[in-house]
Amino acid sequence: MVTRADAVKIVDDWLRIAFPKAVRANSWQLARSGLSPTFVGWRLRLREDVSLLVAVDQLFPYTKPIAAFFGPGAPEDGPHIEDGGRLCLVTSETTTDSLDPAGVVSHFITQASNLLEALDRGELREDYVVDFEAYWSHGSTTTRSVQTLFDIAPPTRSLFLGIYGSQRIVSDDGERLRRWIQHRVGEDYKGDFERSLFLWMERLPEPSAYPRSCSDLRTLFEETGQTSTFDEAQPFNGSGGVVVLGGPSSPEQTAGGAIILSSGPGRRDNKGFRPGKTPAAMLPLKLKFDRASVRRVDAATSRIPSPQLIDADTIHVAIIGCGSLGAGAARLLAQQGIKKFSLFDPDTLGWENIGRHELGARFVGANKADALKAKLLADLPDIVDIFSYGTDWRHTIANDRSIFDGVSLIINATGDWGASAALSDLQVARALVIPVIYTWLERSAIAAHVVALQGPQVCLRNGFDNTGKPLTAAASWWSEDKDPRCGGSASPYGAIDLAAGQNLVARAALDIASGRAVAPVWRIWVGLSSDLEQAGGFWSAAFKSVVGDPAEGGKMMAAQWPTE
Repeated sequence: MVTRADAVKIVDDWLRIAFPKAVRANSWQLARSGLSPTFVGWRLRLREDVSLLVAVDQLFPYTKPIAAFFGPGAPEDGPHIEDGGRLCLVTSETTTDSLDPAGVVSHFITQASNLLEALDRGELREDYVVDFEAYWSHGSTTTRSVQTLFDIAPPTRSLFLGIYGSQRIVSDDGERLRRWIQHRVGEDYKGDFERSLFLWMERLPEPSAYPRSCSDLRTLFEETGQTSTFDEAQPFNGSGGVVVLGGPSSPEQTAGGAIILSSGPGRRDNKGFRPGKTPAAMLPLKLKFDRASVRRVDAATSRIPSPQLIDADTIHVAIIGCGSLGAGAARLLAQQGIKKFSLFDPDTLGWENIGRHELGARFVGANKADALKAKLLADLPDIVDIFSYGTDWRHTIANDRSIFDGVSLIINATGDWGASAALSDLQVARALVIPVIYTWLERSAIAAHVVALQGPQVCLRNGFDNTGKPLTAAASWWSEDKDPRCGGSASPYGAIDLAAGQNLVARAALDIASGRAVAPVWRIWVGLSSDLEQAGGFWSAAFKSVVGDPAEGGKMMAAQWPTE
């Protein structure tokens, strides 16, 4: 490991040759750029009236240097110039060569020099738009942010503003906003929404044109012909209105910023005037104006690769069995954007479950389906709805034949032959026409299976004997799994062993729901052969002949489910 002292000496030696007039920065020069005395820095001249500070922290050369302009001719603002004259020269993902500290410092000096020349030529103005949200946030006048739950896209339109705790959140869909808040806080949202605005701009402003007052903001609305809309949305009750500005930042990308308007004492009433016709003298005398950053609470979907996106709003997944496998698959599907679930499980969570279950200690003693519903809604509040049934699905359907109405796909993760056979018989009898994914784990979670079936042509029973013993298990064992306890065995496996099975189930569900795969489908995840051997087993001859030889294991395999 290279120490900072060694790296600094290397940089010192290089600077003596490359920049003979470079000197160590003193504490006040570091402080003017917002750096603590723990930094080591150098200052050198880029031209007669502009100097450059290059400083490194205590973790250098494993961290990037910080650079800043100073001097009488140093640009105080411009693209890539932040507070204290600090420069944004590389992205947060940029990596450096810790074995070449002098080369890293040289690169930053070159980048700073190139930036200074570009600024002198009046270039890089477009960067203000490309990175609009960063520049907007740099000059924020409040530490508060505004949460957004809508697409930043045309047209200019009214928004609903909800407030919970100290948070402000805006959406153009009042029903979605109310549902989101209720899921987030875990209780009904009984407040009224304020009326706020979104202003679409064909070109986002540069920092010099950012609105700094209510008058500036009104001018922006006038330029787009939306003056009356703006006048209607000014805050009247002191709680604070919100205006969100947005526009294109780069091809196929948009950006936005927020303004919080708060009315205080001394506001004059505009009663008697139509919206947009209020005389200037009647507008608020004391209107607080704060520029705030936006936080897109639905931004998670932007991280999902486009080929994996499906019409998640219309898909409704029923999960029978909310144990470790079913609950994990539910969370993966919810994170992928599925917004409607029905959960079935009569069991309660025990302390023995928490090492491999989505639910933790605070849910011990709670029904698994009800608790999973509460957790998913709180963690992912943009879910539309979850129905939970703390009973065996067979009892539920006996009392209500409509429980699967509107469901797109069923996942049976009970690991129980009786429940699986009952679903299969419904499919064969054509009483259940939607696809069903049957999933189960083999002993020690050394293998996980998913079988997706639809219609009566291919039956689940084709792969089992009449007591539910699989005809093509992946693993065979040198000794029987004997558990003396009443109620059957509890197979030992941990969260790491389970993770591949959860992914297998969720991926199959997405493929079937999106049409990328069509039932019948049989996929198997096999663990490492070394793990199987250590646990006292080996790959079965039947599995090798039907599916193939797993070899070293640790992979997904597939085969055709038996047709008879």
